[in-house]
Amino acid sequence: MERCDDSNYFSSKDCINDSYKHSGVDGQKISRCMDDSGGLEGDTVNNLLEKEISAKNELGVIVVPSVFVNNIAMRGQLSSKTVFGAICHGYLDGTEPDICNKCASCNDFDGCIQKGKCGDSSLAGVSMNTFISTIFLVSGLIVAVGLAQWRKSQKQMRNEVRGILAEYMPLEEDAEDGNFAFAKRSSLLQGTQIE
Repeated sequence: MERCDDSNYFSSKDCINDSYKHSGVDGQKISRCMDDSGGLEGDTVNNLLEKEISAKNELGVIVVPSVFVNNIAMRGQLSSKTVFGAICHGYLDGTEPDICNKCASCNDFDGCIQKGKCGDSSLAGVSMNTFISTIFLVSGLIVAVGLAQWRKSQKQMRNEVRGILAEYMPLEEDAEDGNFAFAKRSSLLQGTQIE
């Protein structure tokens, strides 16, 4: 096969036969097909090519890339996603293959088609597990910060109330249970009543 790399030998019959033999192709069938379609010698009509051109004209295929899905031509800039979408939309609702639903909104569309599931290996996509974990983490942080702020405001409010009450009435802390009790005024202990 290395001999075919030489430009002089490339188009010779020996190189062609070596290539057929190396790739396991029946050279006789190829020669018969080329002869039946018009051959290589002289200015003759290539029957196979003429049939293909006729079929192209009958089907309305023009120079732009075309794909037929359910006998409807799709033309223009074709991508695997648009062709796949057209194929999936050709099914009745509820009868489409599972892959149509799995890959319809996947960011890594070609990978989804090859693997049969949406893996979203692209940087733009985030897996569902990561998304849910992040939501729970952020929610937990918000709750923790809110709880800390609430405790801080409660403590501050208690201190302000104690300060206000201390101005009007002294408080004593009950050492046994940590509760505050109103201080007993000496006038009440002496039996004097306040009206």
